Amino acid sequence: MAAITLWVFVILAALEPFGLNCAKHKLLISLGTALAVFVLCTVFIQGLLFLFKNYYSAANWNKGKFLGISIGAVTSFALLETFVFSPYVDALEGPIYCAELPLFERFLAYYKASVYVGILPIVVIYYHTCPRIGEKSPEEKPSKKSGVAVEMEEQSSEMIELVGNTKECIRLYPVDMLYAKVSGNYVAVYYVKNDKTKVEYKFLRISLSQLSCSLQDYPYIIRCHRAFLVNTMNVIKFKGNSRGYRLEVKNTNAIIPVSKSYIKTLKQQIPLRILLS
Repeated sequence: MAAITLWVFVILAALEPFGLNCAKHKLLISLGTALAVFVLCTVFIQGLLFLFKNYYSAANWNKGKFLGISIGAVTSFALLETFVFSPYVDALEGPIYCAELPLFERFLAYYKASVYVGILPIVVIYYHTCPRIGEKSPEEKPSKKSGVAVEMEEQSSEMIELVGNTKECIRLYPVDMLYAKVSGNYVAVYYVKNDKTKVEYKFLRISLSQLSCSLQDYPYIIRCHRAFLVNTMNVIKFKGNSRGYRLEVKNTNAIIPVSKSYIKTLKQQIPLRILLS
């Protein structure tokens, strides 16, 4: 949300499009428009993702839903500009600035402006969050057994067995795994069982590379750091900036670091609603 808001402000303040160069209060209008974008994105996009969790879930996500949200956001912003922000600008600048256009023509003008300003962030978000749309889901991909002793069936809903080099093992459903981290010569695997809220963990004498290899049939469980694996289906927050990113996983207080080399892969797997939150 912050990146989109900043983009709108920079475009308006630096380029002064849509007649803004003739306005007396350029900075105030630019700040007001950027704030309106932030409020609308928060209310419209987050509201939809919250109210229709199942419809917009990662499993049901597709290009059509992404396009629908994008068109809806642009249309909503054009309506907001027409009926809320435009009267404010008129009062601030006087009727000459907006030329007292008829309501429908004013809406079309704001709609075109919203498309021009919003097209780049929409394309960027699409290519960072939707590259895997249309590919087979993990359940549809054929099983490829490899790595340390691992028992995997074709469906990710069936239990698997993770076995360490000293024969200790964990039986769990792949979707119930939360994350794994290196601890000396061991890897601690964190997961939920039964009621899906109580977090348990167990140590396996195994390398993180071996564990990652044994879970390669489940692409939503991926490496995010030299010392961490994470199940992206259980990620609830993706935060950070150019200095580094971190993940938060449901039912835990863990803060998981993300190495720069894994950021692109993570963004391909984490649901859009998490990236935009």
